[in-house]
Amino acid sequence: MQTAKILVIFGIMLLIAGCVPSLHPLFTEKDLVFEPALLGTWGEEGSKETWTFQKSVDNTYDLIITEKRTILGSEVIANKFNAYLVKLDKLLFLDIYPKEPEIEGDFYKFHLIPAHTFSKVWIEDDVLHLGMLDHDWLKKMIDNKKVNISYERLGDEPSPMIVLTASTKALQEFVLKYAEDAEAFPMGEVHRQKDRQETHLDAETHRGNALLETVLVQLAELEGVILVTDMSVFRLLENLKPALIREIKTSAEIIDILKKHDISIQPSSHNEKIWCVFDKTKKIENENREIACIEKIHKDVPIEDGNNRCTIRLINVDIGVLCKTVAEVTHEQIMVDDGLHCLINVIAGRGLVAREVIDVFESSLRLCGLDIQQTNAGEYKVQKYTAKPPVFVK
Repeated sequence: MQTAKILVIFGIMLLIAGCVPSLHPLFTEKDLVFEPALLGTWGEEGSKETWTFQKSVDNTYDLIITEKRTILGSEVIANKFNAYLVKLDKLLFLDIYPKEPEIEGDFYKFHLIPAHTFSKVWIEDDVLHLGMLDHDWLKKMIDNKKVNISYERLGDEPSPMIVLTASTKALQEFVLKYAEDAEAFPMGEVHRQKDRQETHLDAETHRGNALLETVLVQLAELEGVILVTDMSVFRLLENLKPALIREIKTSAEIIDILKKHDISIQPSSHNEKIWCVFDKTKKIENENREIACIEKIHKDVPIEDGNNRCTIRLINVDIGVLCKTVAEVTHEQIMVDDGLHCLINVIAGRGLVAREVIDVFESSLRLCGLDIQQTNAGEYKVQKYTAKPPVFVK
């Protein structure tokens, strides 16, 4: 605990002062997860450094690290990174990688080789526990021939830099082996800055949404199902704490929690592995209605062997984003009616084959009261559902 206290006092940058760069990432696509609780700004009161995580595409984050400097007046330096939350076994790691620098001259930029850095992380309420792989520990272990990992030394003794050159698979095996070693990953902690204005959501609402998504992710993983929700369920979960979520062992407990917060779960009538999650006061209009165009798209997609799967994690996104995903896996032209906006969430604990993507699309249409029709030009168009769909004419 002494190490943690020291790190809190001196700020985030001490956490990365002894980090180890790697030429290869710690993750493959299937290892990435998205945790909304990480969003926001982290730092200590009076510290000159802050880390701000923002939602990027799919299961990734944009990370902005700001440093306040006072050497020549007051100056704030903002450094931009791509950030990836990696789940290996039951542990979370953070992999950060610099965005392309804003430097004129392509030839100069060609000589800059970016690197990945890793840290072990977990989030507890408004506390981010973070410990980067320690450079001094790794150098000592290498010098004493106690570890087997591919690396290079840059610079002269007595203080060369260790750069990891191992493959992603070897890196994952390495961090899992030493994840519980306090010298390998000396942990510190930083706090969410509550006085800063949230860029996406009100802070209190954001935390409630983060808790709900955490519950839904657990449910999807426990049951091996795909969850489809609209925005009606993303309400505050009163009296629900992260510590309580971590104690959940069964899907029955999760369903009971959701019921207590007026949230219903209804398996899709056309695919039992897709569950619609919605406010219990909401009625899914004509849930069993036939959507003929979906059946046509289904028939046009060949049966797959299951090896080619699509990872989907859509949180608070417009229906148009899902339409784009469906268009990519089916090679169909799918448009959204002008002025039509509907926010949805899709959470899957596994990759989906093309036909499952289409089933998710169908459930989303039903949940949001939408329909899809084919135009005379052969394209598909998403629109508001009506009892008598409009007829397209040339």
